[in-house]
Amino acid sequence: KLATAAAHSSLECVLAKRGYFEGREQYVLYLQRFLAFQEEAERALDTPITLEVVPDWTFRRRAHLARADLEILGVPAQPFVNASGRLTTVTTHEQALGLVYVLEGSTLGGAYLLKQLAPLGITSTHGGSYLSSYGSDRGKMWQRFLFMLEEAHLRGTRTESIAAAAIAAFAAARYYLTEAEPVGTISTERVCSMVA
Repeated sequence: KLATAAAHSSLECVLAKRGYFEGREQYVLYLQRFLAFQEEAERALDTPITLEVVPDWTFRRRAHLARADLEILGVPAQPFVNASGRLTTVTTHEQALGLVYVLEGSTLGGAYLLKQLAPLGITSTHGGSYLSSYGSDRGKMWQRFLFMLEEAHLRGTRTESIAAAAIAAFAAARYYLTEAEPVGTISTERVCSMVA
C-alpha cells in the first residue's frame, strides 16, 4: 500500500478533477473510459499464471457489469477510447497480483461512489452494478485477496515486483481516464500532474 500510495493518489486526483460522479453524462463517460481499462486488464490476466495465485479470478471479472450499466443507461455498451496496449499479458505471479490489487482496490470505494450517484437515480441495480461489484461481500472478497497476497509472500513472491506491477496498472488506469484518445478524435489534455 505504501509503495503504491503516490500512484493511487494521482488517480484519485484525476477522478476529483474530472467530476466523473457529479452528473449522469460524466458518470457515463467514466464507465466508458474505465471499461476500456477493465477490459484490457482482464485480457492481460486471462492466463493460467493468474489462476495459480488468484484461483477465483474468473469470479472477479467486472467488465460485463460496466457494459450492463451502460446498456441500462441507454448508451452504447462499448469503450469510449481507443485501445492503448498499456498492459501486457501477465507472465509472472507478481504481475498478476499487482494488476489484481488495483482492480480489487477499486471495488472498495464503490459503496461511497454509489451514494454520490444516488441523486441521479443510479443504484446497484440501475446503472451502478460495476461500482456495487460484490455488494455486501465486498469486504470479504478484499480480505480473501489480501490472504492470497500473504500466501504469495510466504512462497517467496517478490513484493517490490508486485508493487511495480500495481504502479504500472495505476498509470494505465489514469491514462484511460485522461489521456487516451476518444474513438475517432485526438485529445492532448492533461489532468493532474503525475505524482512521482
